[in-house]
Amino acid sequence: MLFWAIWMVKNAKLLGEVPNPDPIADFLRVTCSLSQPVSHGVSPRWLCPPIGRLKLNVDWAWDKEHCIRGVGIIIRNAEGNFVGAATRVFMEMFSPIQVEALAMRVGLELVVERGLIKINIESDALHIVLAVLKSSMNSSPMGPIIEDTKFLLALVVEASVAHIHPQANLVAHHLARFALHSRGNYTWFNEPPLIISDLLVGDVSLPCTN
Repeated sequence: MLFWAIWMVKNAKLLGEVPNPDPIADFLRVTCSLSQPVSHGVSPRWLCPPIGRLKLNVDWAWDKEHCIRGVGIIIRNAEGNFVGAATRVFMEMFSPIQVEALAMRVGLELVVERGLIKINIESDALHIVLAVLKSSMNSSPMGPIIEDTKFLLALVVEASVAHIHPQANLVAHHLARFALHSRGNYTWFNEPPLIISDLLVGDVSLPCTN
């Protein structure tokens, strides 16, 4: 908890406020399955969006040793079915907090490019969510990314942004980890990549309630 608190303080200051031929197969071979935290109550989990809406989840991961940042995004419908996903890789010119912001911008870029509407956007980075929702201009080091994100958000019909628990963002995080391993930019639509198939099933193991 101490390290988490230090990280949040540092982020607040930055905000200006109080080649692999078959990377998917290789990743499936070497990666460990995501471990889920033990909970003594009802664990936070991904929830389907309301009928008629889509949900975009975004996350990032960091390979400190190689100075690589990865972004993962996943889009699903009201039944929890896969709509699209993407991974992006960024090198050391971006700080970790900038990549957290880039995750949401990348997701919205894909949404706008595909002409998708009625989107619920979720991130487990609270400071990014708050920055995007704030109407005043952001003058922090990640300000240009935040302002780009706000512009894209305004282009989407009926879009909302919300903060979620990391455990409700497992698929996006797994894609971000894959981005680090593959070091490539990938986009999938209609059929999900094998790297997230099991996680998608697990997320909707309970019926969606809308």
